Amino acid sequence: MKKRKKIYNQKEAYLFILPIFLFFCVYSVYPLLFNIYYAFTDWNGISRSWNWAGADNFKALFRDRVVLICLKNTILYIFGTILPQAALGLILAYIISGMKRFSRFFRALFYFPNIIPLSIICITFQKIFETHGGDLNGLLHVLGLGSLTRQWLAVPSLALKVLMVINVWTYTGFSMFLYCVSMTNIPQELYEAATIDGAGGFRKFTHITFPLLRNTHMTLILLGMISTIKNFDLPFIITKGGPAHGTEFFSTYMYHLTFDKFDQGMAAAVVCLLLALSLGLTILQLRMYGVGFKSKER
Repeated sequence: MKKRKKIYNQKEAYLFILPIFLFFCVYSVYPLLFNIYYAFTDWNGISRSWNWAGADNFKALFRDRVVLICLKNTILYIFGTILPQAALGLILAYIISGMKRFSRFFRALFYFPNIIPLSIICITFQKIFETHGGDLNGLLHVLGLGSLTRQWLAVPSLALKVLMVINVWTYTGFSMFLYCVSMTNIPQELYEAATIDGAGGFRKFTHITFPLLRNTHMTLILLGMISTIKNFDLPFIITKGGPAHGTEFFSTYMYHLTFDKFDQGMAAAVVCLLLALSLGLTILQLRMYGVGFKSKER
């Protein structure tokens, strides 16, 4: 009798999750499977008919020069944004956590850019870095540093660095917030014992704070890598992937293939590549967290 009741309760539990499961299948699994199917066709995204192309889109994908540029930009963007965000966020969190007054004010102040819609941030910085009439070049002229003015958004290498600066400014507060929360979970007894042993502030940070924030370091790195892979808003609004594909990412290139070149098959192949990269990072994340939990248990 008890066994039958247990089985009935399990079936009842499945009924509760059935609506969200169906929603997930219709709006996530179904489009994903059709996208994979379109990656093997020559569909232009408009016509009602298409031809089977086999692996031609994937062969063209790996021969495409722009795809290599997207990969290079993604790698540079990862190293140019994730590490500075984490480092600055850690420094700010360490300083703020040691404050006796105004700590909440400064946490809110540095976290504020995460509340602002990204489109507003992009338009604001676009105005700042404009070549003619931009606030940055205007300020340099006023300070007598006209020789330092640049066409910030017209040179590929400079444009990518500008995007990195905007990204770091926007999301450093998020890194600070995670570090602040993690620091509050560190037992104070460790710091008290270190003080008794004669350890200074720097040794406490390097031997206690930094190692015990290991999971937070991993979280920020992996979240940053995943967000970089699907990075779209920032490069599209400010530079639209230009100049000369200098700020092109997989997501913006997918957009251009779909709506400018009407090559939905190729765009679907790019999506499959993004999916593979995201799955790889997700598996890496799970393995890293598994190692972290095992080390904690020991």
